[in-house]
Amino acid sequence: MSFEKILVAIDTSPLAAFVFEQAATLAERENARCRVFHCIDSSRLSQYAPILSLDTAEEKGQELLQLYQQKASAWNISADFSYGMGEPGQAICDTSREWGADLIVVGRRGHSGVAEMLIGSVSNYVVHHAPCSVLVIQGNALNEEIAAAEHGSSFKTIKLSSPPP
Repeated sequence: MSFEKILVAIDTSPLAAFVFEQAATLAERENARCRVFHCIDSSRLSQYAPILSLDTAEEKGQELLQLYQQKASAWNISADFSYGMGEPGQAICDTSREWGADLIVVGRRGHSGVAEMLIGSVSNYVVHHAPCSVLVIQGNALNEEIAAAEHGSSFKTIKLSSPPP
């Protein structure tokens, strides 16, 4: 099976760089186009409304996409970039449908049980509602580093490896 259009769903977690790296490697091998997509979660935004405005969230989202645009250029990956607002799982599926993606690459932080029930699972939603194949990048190997990063502890930085020669 080959892929021509890969939708890469990124968020602001440290796992996102690893998700992008895996998608970029696959895109380079398949000579595929990528769309790097970030969703501003409107339900979480309303929780932090006094601290984080919509304008600030959009600005941060655009900065994040610019960072990945630079990474795509370094990899010589044909990519475009977009962001949406709403429930991330649904937005990822809608974007992949509208763009005609034949693969979605999404990360999974490894929440389970009560945590997944309370906060939901974007990757689980995407797997069950996507109009195309889905590659889920497990964060379990990175969970200690991710948890440390989320809680402000010192941690080993997850860096995007050098682009292929």
